[in-house]
Amino acid sequence: METLKDWLENKDLSEAEEKKVSKMLDVKIQHEFRLHEEDMWISWQAFGSHKHVMSWVLLENKYAVGFNENPGKGWSFPVEKVPSEVLVRYINKKLEFNREAIHIKSTLDVLKDWVEGNSEDKKLEIPFQGKDRSLEELIYEVENKTILGNEFRKALDQKTIDLLNKNIKKAE
Repeated sequence: METLKDWLENKDLSEAEEKKVSKMLDVKIQHEFRLHEEDMWISWQAFGSHKHVMSWVLLENKYAVGFNENPGKGWSFPVEKVPSEVLVRYINKKLEFNREAIHIKSTLDVLKDWVEGNSEDKKLEIPFQGKDRSLEELIYEVENKTILGNEFRKALDQKTIDLLNKNIKKAE
């Protein structure tokens, strides 16, 4: 696992900032938050006052170090103690992210089993959103979390629910 020292390696810190983080350089990073990774993003402003933090790290000691890219003043690296409510949000996002990853993997496993179960001369295509789509195409879409892939997963979930409901009604 990466340490704060590794994360700061190619960044220019002022003497004051170096002094501020010097005791934490060997602390391991629990998670790096980047603005463009929306699944896990928690804004620095949830607990810190700097407005231009586009990435920050949560350290194992429950402190955070941000990369503040202020266009008027230049770079800075604020340090904040992370409040417990932000830690709870992080844990909840991580759980949700893990559930999503497990769901995607199970969908992919089903699709790949279908591909293996069909010979090459008998390509299986699924009508979806007005077009016949190959399983390979749908696997690609699901793996890459595209809009089409997410819509297909939702449709597959609904079909599964409908099938279960139909079978439950038959059993009654």
